Amino acid sequence: MNKKRILFIVCVFILCLLVTDNVLAFSKINYQNELKWDNSNTISLDLDSRGSKLFVDLSINSNHTIYGNLYLEKYTDYGWENVNIWPISGNRFISLSKIYSGQAGSTYRARVTVNIGGENFTTISNYVSL
Repeated sequence: MNKKRILFIVCVFILCLLVTDNVLAFSKINYQNELKWDNSNTISLDLDSRGSKLFVDLSINSNHTIYGNLYLEKYTDYGWENVNIWPISGNRFISLSKIYSGQAGSTYRARVTVNIGGENFTTISNYVSL
């Protein structure tokens, strides 16, 4: 074989390797993007009070399986501490309302941590002081 032919074969081989690597990398990126959160999915978390009662309202709208926990937390000298935990699981849509008797002079917040379609999300509500 002459040198030009060997050089041509080597160049074609290298070009094939580069194209194959780019195609594999592109397919991995597309697969990962399929799992990413899209703007049509929402998490809505609200905390309200009437007297000493706390009202937690959560809604999650998604195209995926949803599971996780809803936490009611009270602020103390040591930071935020859980006072109640409610498990969450469902497909596509979750609507949950909870009532808790709070303590006067305390500040509360709600926090939800969920896995939606393989991705983890945390949302924190507004704070409410009783």
